[in-house]
Amino acid sequence: MFDTKTRDIARMLMRTHGLRAHAVAQEHAAQARAKGDAAGADHWDRVGRRIHELRAGQPASSAASATAPTPIR
Repeated sequence: MFDTKTRDIARMLMRTHGLRAHAVAQEHAAQARAKGDAAGADHWDRVGRRIHELRAGQPASSAASATAPTPIR
């Protein structure tokens, strides 16, 4: 289970980076590992997993852009 901080960070990355959000989380995790920061790497790994879970619960078009306008029919 994820805490609200992890969820909020995941959502922010999705809004800011769109489809690259998971890759951005992975980059942060890799940077933390390179610095020997195991706790930081674990945090970013959790954020990446949460992004994946959030996207799995969304329709494909919503995953691409959470702020995309709804077409008027």
